[in-house]
Amino acid sequence: MKRMAFAIALATAAAGLGSTQAQAASVFFGLDTSPGGTVPAAGNANTARSNFLAAISGDVGVEDIDGVSISGGNLTGASFGSTGVTATGSGASTFQVNTAGQFGMFATSGSAYIRSNTGFSITFSEAVSAFGFFMTDPFELNLLTTFTIPDIQTAALDTRQLDVASGALAFWGIVGGAGETFDEVTIDWSGTTENVGFDDLTIGTTVSAVPLPAALPLLAAALGGLGILSRRRRDKAAA
Repeated sequence: MKRMAFAIALATAAAGLGSTQAQAASVFFGLDTSPGGTVPAAGNANTARSNFLAAISGDVGVEDIDGVSISGGNLTGASFGSTGVTATGSGASTFQVNTAGQFGMFATSGSAYIRSNTGFSITFSEAVSAFGFFMTDPFELNLLTTFTIPDIQTAALDTRQLDVASGALAFWGIVGGAGETFDEVTIDWSGTTENVGFDDLTIGTTVSAVPLPAALPLLAAALGGLGILSRRRRDKAAA
């Protein structure tokens, strides 16, 4: 068992499951210490993910890593479905896409997951309002770990210290507040080269306001005028 400290820029509860709000953005975190190489449906991690998804006001896109590849040391081919958003990953010295469970890491859906032993950044093709992911075997992060979204807040967002066994599962996500969007996130840990698995990268987009037809305000005004005229006629008849 190793001691692990998390830092992410907003405060969350220190228990296995938590979500809090600060500076309008919300953090969702859930931890299962003995998931048995799967995602327990009623576990803390999956519950945190469900709450994260429920907090997204727009469309949701998921990259399950099955179509992702490594090119020149960078992560390529990440696509978030019907949202049209794509992403690349960079900065990790040992990005790998694994299809077999290893050292407590495993795929949370599909057959593949990202394996990295150093921090990395993910850049999106357009601004998103939410980002979250499953992390497997996070006990290896026995030193300070940060999840940074500079467009929301430049300082560390959350700090937690956990004692968990190998093979643990966590979900970690952030939903921006009203009007908050971002196009890059960084997940970093220093002082260790332990491997951690990442899967089911999930984004949320903002809801675009539906423009009113140009004639609608005129129609509403006309209907209001007819209502006033009708009331006047009824009042006159009653007199």
